[in-house]
Amino acid sequence: MTDLLRRPLAATGTLHDITPESAGWDHAGLAVHRLRQGEGLSRATKGREAILVLIEGRAEMSAGEARFGEMGDRKSPFKGLPHALY
Repeated sequence: MTDLLRRPLAATGTLHDITPESAGWDHAGLAVHRLRQGEGLSRATKGREAILVLIEGRAEMSAGEARFGEMGDRKSPFKGLPHALY
């Protein structure tokens, strides 16, 4: 089994970017981003399935040309359930 303990790469922006290759996994990867108010993020999925999970806060969500509007309302990861877009 791979070592799953990873320290954040930074305080803001990309905190974690774990690829299947870097973790020794066959398929799944994980990326965690902390965005400041007004910041955006765009990532290519390269034909892979993707799930966007808002750990806290609100965000305008879209995938390709599809726009899903604003999602999320959690004040912290320990308050209520997360919002996700699959």
